[in-house]
Amino acid sequence: QIRVQEGQRVAAGDVIGLSGDSGCASGPHLHFEVRRLDQTNSGQPAPVDPYGWFGSDLDPWSLDPLGAESLFLWQVGQAPSLGVCWQAQQLSGHPQ
Repeated sequence: QIRVQEGQRVAAGDVIGLSGDSGCASGPHLHFEVRRLDQTNSGQPAPVDPYGWFGSDLDPWSLDPLGAESLFLWQVGQAPSLGVCWQAQQLSGHPQ
């Protein structure tokens, strides 16, 4: 269920949607994109990683001419797990 509209500003704690597993999904999930409105390389809204960037290299989003530095946007204890596959890729040095 989508609880916001494209372009709507949201604040910490706002419910943006409810997850589900319809169609060919392998489990409940929600697709969304976060765009940063300020401090972007182009002066325009730019997509960022809402989990922040913790890699040893520079944040890839911050290097893009249309990008911006990623920010961890979850309330403490509220960030959904990225899953075992993602964690294994990070540990092996092969992020997706």
